[in-house]
Amino acid sequence: MKKIILLTLVAVISSSVQGDDLEHIEKEKVTHTTLKQTNSLNSVDSFSTIKDKYGNSYNVVKSPYTGRIWLDRNLGASRVCQSPEDSECYGDYFQWGRDSDGHEKKDSLITSSISLTSTPNHSKFIKSSSPNRYDWISSQNDNLWQGINGKNNPCPSGFRIPTMDELKAETTQQGVKGRNSAFENFLKIPAAGSRCCGSIGTDGYNGIVWTSSSESKGSWTLSFTGPKAGWVELFGRASGHSVRCLKD
Repeated sequence: MKKIILLTLVAVISSSVQGDDLEHIEKEKVTHTTLKQTNSLNSVDSFSTIKDKYGNSYNVVKSPYTGRIWLDRNLGASRVCQSPEDSECYGDYFQWGRDSDGHEKKDSLITSSISLTSTPNHSKFIKSSSPNRYDWISSQNDNLWQGINGKNNPCPSGFRIPTMDELKAETTQQGVKGRNSAFENFLKIPAAGSRCCGSIGTDGYNGIVWTSSSESKGSWTLSFTGPKAGWVELFGRASGHSVRCLKD
């Protein structure tokens, strides 16, 4: 059953995308010299090292497109990506709208008990199903990740989850067409896969990054496989996906 759900998710990514955001490509080549130059150009040395609630350290990068400041890696990652399938840069797997309470760790325990509140009193990954709209909370709340003051904003102080438009302006509108170009982008987004039904799957092949944008009880994600990239509204908020934080 887990494999079927994961394969279905990949199929959705391949088909449920918006207009010009989807492009087929035959091959994407990673040029290490270009990547090195991009890192040098976009590092922001004037910022102090950023720390999350666990004490993990991050640097920041400045967008060459919008001038916005971003964390240099996914939230929870131990280093900046060295390749699209670098497991040390995958980071954590957040359920949409939850704070960094420990559930996001890839080896966190699993429970099928749906939370009655937006702040579960445990660190378990909440497995959900159709009767609960594949959400981890009993009453859906679209405002948990809205802005820097969002109730469950998991990002370090001064940072927040980006909106779909903010992440789109840095990625698919700048040539991100699939797995390799997501890594070549200044954000160096890895193919971290996703956590569905409690287990990690499709890592190394596809990546899904949450945004704070919600609509019709679903939430928007940047989703990419090997040869494709686009925007998918996922109704399974209990699924665990990557988070990249933006300075407010």
